[in-house]
Amino acid sequence: MAAPLLLCLFHMSSCSVIKWRL
Repeated sequence: MAAPLLLCLFHMSSCSVIKWRL
């Protein structure tokens, strides 16, 4: 699950969405 974490760092806005996905 490294990809989602990297995306979170590059896209702080999507970080919330990723957290909800997890």
